[in-house]
Amino acid sequence: MKRIARSAIVESSAEAFYALVDDIESYPSFLPWCTAAQVRERGPGRSVATLTLAAKGLRQSLTTENSHLPGRSIDMRLREGPFRHFTAAWRFTPLQPQAAKVEFTVAYEFSSRIVAAVLEPAFNRIADRTLEAFVRRAAARSDG
Repeated sequence: MKRIARSAIVESSAEAFYALVDDIESYPSFLPWCTAAQVRERGPGRSVATLTLAAKGLRQSLTTENSHLPGRSIDMRLREGPFRHFTAAWRFTPLQPQAAKVEFTVAYEFSSRIVAAVLEPAFNRIADRTLEAFVRRAAARSDG
């Protein structure tokens, strides 16, 4: 199983960065590989969302069920998509009023070797660069 873990210290409160990650519908506006984002269900402490990812001419959708602790964490687990296994997690740790440590981890295994051969190179880049895209988005919001 492939695992990616990234972290960053950001000039944003943990709550503000959490809100940025929780704003799923805005993903297509700043994640170049996300062509569509739909929240299917949203309730206290949970959501179900589908993202459509496109890279190098390939399009795949991924639906996750997400557990939320507002301002602290988001845990995602696979509902449907091209994976045998998929989990991801965000952690938001306050450091100061306008600073936080943000951690993003993802663990996945594609449903078959054929699917992996086609999708894994693009998905590895997407997973690896996700945190930096959110950090850029947070910086752009604080500048504007």
